[in-house]
Amino acid sequence: MPKPKTTIADIAAAAGVSTATVSKALNGKGRISEPMRRRIREIADSLSYSPNQMARALARGEVRIAVLCPDVYPEYQDYIFKGIEEAFAAYRDAHVTGVYFRRHADAPAERILADLDKIETRGGIDGVVLQTDRLDAPTRDRLCSLTARGIPVVRLEGTLPDVPRAGFVMSNGLVMGRMAAQCLHALLGDDAPVALLTPDASVELHEEFIRGFTEGTREYGLRMEAAWDTGHDADRLDGSIGRLLDVHPALRGLYVSSAYAAPVCACLRRRGLAGKLKVIGQDLYPALAACLRDGSLAATLFQQQQAQGRRAVEMLLSTLSNRTVPLCGEYITPQLVMLSNLECYLY
Repeated sequence: MPKPKTTIADIAAAAGVSTATVSKALNGKGRISEPMRRRIREIADSLSYSPNQMARALARGEVRIAVLCPDVYPEYQDYIFKGIEEAFAAYRDAHVTGVYFRRHADAPAERILADLDKIETRGGIDGVVLQTDRLDAPTRDRLCSLTARGIPVVRLEGTLPDVPRAGFVMSNGLVMGRMAAQCLHALLGDDAPVALLTPDASVELHEEFIRGFTEGTREYGLRMEAAWDTGHDADRLDGSIGRLLDVHPALRGLYVSSAYAAPVCACLRRRGLAGKLKVIGQDLYPALAACLRDGSLAATLFQQQQAQGRRAVEMLLSTLSNRTVPLCGEYITPQLVMLSNLECYLY
């Protein structure tokens, strides 16, 4: 027989105080001494108390989801926003709304901590969608503090190790890397020299792209020449590609594991290599579609960012409405887009 769920009445009985005092202590509101607040929270933890955030939200008449996201690469980011907004629109009748905390692409990690502080201290937030390609120890600790207070978190672009009551939605980077390798093998045949371009090999998702591509080159008999770090500065991309070609002049194929495939194709076009050096890109936007049409890009791997944004919100609402539904991780399967099926996509 399942154990009855702990209520604030149980905590009040154990602490020898009223339910009103327990409510104040757990919600961080009202006049109550800090030692008493700490004692009540310790009792709540010992009884495995899990507050029903959806019940609180419904009592307020709304559900508020905080969205912490960067203003970066509109070619990539616009899809994420679209998916999140689709989810909010679908649940508008249930009074689900988003509270956005947007930051510049170059903002320091402290900016995320500051936003999480606002969420924790101000209250009124029921769940968090966090989009970041990096997760340092202070941010992880702050997320643990939020989830301990019953505020679930779903991360985009990476996993959430060691954070309880949290989940993630991200591209299946391993599969994407393997798909890129298979595509290049189909175009070039055995033993063709190929390379991967990455803006940052230290980022979790890009590590997966590299690992998948490396495994794929071995599986399909390609010659992996380099995983070349281009950095995030698009203005320096031309020089970076020039150095790559100087070091590896026999290259026949490239996998661009970022939103930079269109600029890469432009660089190759200026060198008279468009169409000769086969390129597999990532994402889908007008400039990239033009590269598919002119033949400078052989194919692109669409990460379905719209689905990622939508699923992140749906996962939060699912666990808020039913605490027995655990948060978990979900990998979104990429789609191969070529000139032959380009018309099937909106971009």
